[in-house]
Amino acid sequence: MNHFQALERSLSTLSVPELFFFSLGCATRLAPVFRAFAHSESHNTYDAALDWAWSGVREPFPVAELRERSHQLRALGEFNPIDPPEMTLQAGRALSILTDTFEVATKKGARRRATSAAATALELLGGLDFVLIHGIKYVVVIDPRKPPEPGPLEAAEEALQYWSVELLQRSPRNIGSKVEELSKRSNAAQKSLIPEIVTYSRIRGWETGRGGEPGQTS
Repeated sequence: MNHFQALERSLSTLSVPELFFFSLGCATRLAPVFRAFAHSESHNTYDAALDWAWSGVREPFPVAELRERSHQLRALGEFNPIDPPEMTLQAGRALSILTDTFEVATKKGARRRATSAAATALELLGGLDFVLIHGIKYVVVIDPRKPPEPGPLEAAEEALQYWSVELLQRSPRNIGSKVEELSKRSNAAQKSLIPEIVTYSRIRGWETGRGGEPGQTS
């Protein structure tokens, strides 16, 4: 059983609030990708939604506000068409992790949305790993029967996803007591990703931040 199959099985044991905060951890850890590759004008809306989710969302979920903020976030996906297409794709996929998180809380396909958030985080980091290890001119033919081992960023995210599920499953199943620990660990991982994105961007010849930097908010 691979990581993703094991993760899907583990996610099936979580409640909707637990799935929400699992997904929010994924979004937080990948936030530097959005900040690096989206225009700085969109950062305030994105960061405000992320901060609000950690500090203001508890059961019963404020579904109307979640939907409104999700709508605002989706509007940020209308990126400048003159940007490098791959840069736009990276920002859009990082953004989708947070929009998936907000959709989890509406309870419509909650486990599917949480699984999507986890998968997108791993795929993004796998792409970063490849360029950081091999550069942009290296071509690899992958045998689908023998997928390569994950690189260091993807492997670290896998470990954090397992840890998040274990934390949320821990008794007592009181989500409030675990949110601070999950937030702290996710923000530490976010901070460690920033220099990797700077190096990745330099290899790709991309300008990070578009007027900002891929750092944390204060």
